[in-house]
Amino acid sequence: MKKKIAALVYVLLTLTISSFSQNDSLIYLKGYDTKSYLQYFDSLHNVKKEALSTLEHSYSCYIIFYIDKDGNISDFEFIEIPEAPLPEIAKNYIKYLFSATNGMWTSNKMEINKGKLSELFFSVTLLKANQAIEERLKDLDKAIAFSLLELKKQKRLIGKDLTKERIMTFSF
Repeated sequence: MKKKIAALVYVLLTLTISSFSQNDSLIYLKGYDTKSYLQYFDSLHNVKKEALSTLEHSYSCYIIFYIDKDGNISDFEFIEIPEAPLPEIAKNYIKYLFSATNGMWTSNKMEINKGKLSELFFSVTLLKANQAIEERLKDLDKAIAFSLLELKKQKRLIGKDLTKERIMTFSF
């Protein structure tokens, strides 16, 4: 009986592992695996974060864009929090971070190889490191309220799986 249970556990474990490995459909940066692409963004941020030094608050937003078969970005869009709109310097900074990746995205997905576009959805937070905790919490409360109550109503996100969100936080 123990051998049968052990064999059953082995088969189930093998099936589970193989199903996860076959479902590797994440889009990621060339030269980085599916989870470490954030290292690329961190290295860019560490070089350029001084550009954010004039910001007085922490800011959050959402980014959505398409990746074509060549790894290029198209239809880049900000989804801003109405109670905390992004200053132009923050928008330009975020655009810089993502535009530096143009042509560098790749995927194991078959769809991207057939020429179909794949969509990526990010939440981006620019966190002011020396901001008073009370002020930081006020800024983040706006972002949390928006994500819980309004995000799913945004035109471009209606009907999308918001659990595919990739979270990025940059401290300055």
